[in-house]
Amino acid sequence: MKQLKIAMISPYDMSYPSGVNSHAVNLCRALEDRGHITTLIAPSTKKPYIANINFISIGKTVPIRLFNTQVRLSLNPFNVFKLRAIFRSETFDIVHIHEPFLPLTSLFSLMFSKSATIGTFHAFNEGRNIYKYIHALLTPFLKLLQNNIAVSNLAKSHLLKHITIDEKKMTALNKKHLQHDNPTDTLSFNLGSTQIPDADIYICIPVAEQNAPQFKTTFEEELKLLIIHTLLHTIGYKDYTPEEKKEMDTEQTRLLNILSKHKK
Repeated sequence: MKQLKIAMISPYDMSYPSGVNSHAVNLCRALEDRGHITTLIAPSTKKPYIANINFISIGKTVPIRLFNTQVRLSLNPFNVFKLRAIFRSETFDIVHIHEPFLPLTSLFSLMFSKSATIGTFHAFNEGRNIYKYIHALLTPFLKLLQNNIAVSNLAKSHLLKHITIDEKKMTALNKKHLQHDNPTDTLSFNLGSTQIPDADIYICIPVAEQNAPQFKTTFEEELKLLIIHTLLHTIGYKDYTPEEKKEMDTEQTRLLNILSKHKK
């Protein structure tokens, strides 16, 4: 297994306990146990006690009200220069950002990252749901994320609502690029190469929901399959011939089995 250098980003003050910070710290430890090198980057008003983890503080925080609770975020614009210096001096294979749209640490990490970038979404509030503003305000930043993770069903459902597309939009994309006048479950455009993919990926949730019963599977399993299938296309797998389809199906099954084992 290749050793990876991974940046773990939290927008919250590491000197104050929180679920997100615990998640980030424990994920660093789990990745280190697997032989990877992690760097935890976050703001910190006081020196936190984080044993056996490479931690970089970008500066102090201020308390603000968010999601009906008080959190401490870095809002000092000078801290952005420190963050930029970190990304210029370090070369990461993966950048994992918790709450990627929160200022300033997470959002600017997303902007500065030149690596494969993963976003984990934790917070959700029906009345003050930031995800509903994604298309209007944050679409350019959303495209910088290669993969998204939601830690709750509510966060997942509302995130999917705003990062996926409906049948009408999917039909329009198929008609424009593939001359198909119908929606498909997924569509991808690799703008980079198979070695370094830079892809736009579209998943049509209504079609996936319709297909799940037909394939005698759950919507969750169908969605996993679509994500894996689309990612395999972006790294060069094809399914035009029986031989290509067999090879792709074998790899899909292997990766789905890995996910199932990890879930258990």
